[in-house]
Amino acid sequence: NQNLYAIAGDVQVKYAVTTERVNIRLLPQGLTGEKFDKLQGTALDPAEPVAALWESSDGRYIFVQARNYFGWIEKNKVAFTTREIWENYIKPENFIVVTDNKKFVEVGDKNILFQMGAVIPLTQDIEDENYWFAQIPINDGGNLEEITVKIFKDDTVNKNFLPCTTNNFIRQSFKFLGDVYGWGGLKDSVDCSGFTSDIYRSMGIEIPRDADRQEKCMPNVAKLIYQSYYAKINVLKQSPTGALLFKPGHVLMLLGNDDNGTPIAIHAASSYYVEDKKIYVSKVLVSAMDYPNDYGVSTVERLTGVSFAK
Repeated sequence: NQNLYAIAGDVQVKYAVTTERVNIRLLPQGLTGEKFDKLQGTALDPAEPVAALWESSDGRYIFVQARNYFGWIEKNKVAFTTREIWENYIKPENFIVVTDNKKFVEVGDKNILFQMGAVIPLTQDIEDENYWFAQIPINDGGNLEEITVKIFKDDTVNKNFLPCTTNNFIRQSFKFLGDVYGWGGLKDSVDCSGFTSDIYRSMGIEIPRDADRQEKCMPNVAKLIYQSYYAKINVLKQSPTGALLFKPGHVLMLLGNDDNGTPIAIHAASSYYVEDKKIYVSKVLVSAMDYPNDYGVSTVERLTGVSFAK
């Protein structure tokens, strides 16, 4: 269904904008019978610009490059437009940012979901004491149309990005506390790296979507892979709130130290082990860094690095 046999020569790029939350997949179809659909890559918010590069054999999916990922998305959840209009969505001059874990916006007969860090363009030259006037893309027979939607001025959105502060790292992360774990953005939620990237994006910092790439991208990195347990603990105690902590296949965000001086972190956790038994927790939680990892080994012992932006 990828229609690869039909590719010949140069591919004509088309320009599109998402009109609702949409999954980016590694292949057009999904998997069944698995705990997680491993063909799920990530999810995009509405009003995200994408470059459409190819179409599936059945015409239901398009292969796209988004700002932080590439893969297959459902064609009926985007609208095509000119490059000139598309570029306005890449870096809008006037916009609000979603600062809550989830924000539903009523558009016609639909409630469309935006997650933390999503950028919503505003219409120009409309001022109101109680409402923002958002410019929302909709699909009109496959083509992009824009409608104006009122969004109440409350603490779920902010004009421009939040400042990057210790307080905002804590405040933003705790808005997800208790949310269900959602692999690749499934269940309208976050996995470990989706959680950290959404928090950073709400403060205007774009980091890659996947944990292994997040570990490599930060300007300040402490490599821990060959350090002792106590050396790792010492590095954590000196690292700032908001630092990202990496172990194979997982990322956590450092909150600080508890009253006993023990480093604690917040993360979207799928599971942990008790002896040889895998226990599914499947939610965003706060834990001490002795949180049990594979086969009872503590998280500290498995850490490969600590990185931070500030």
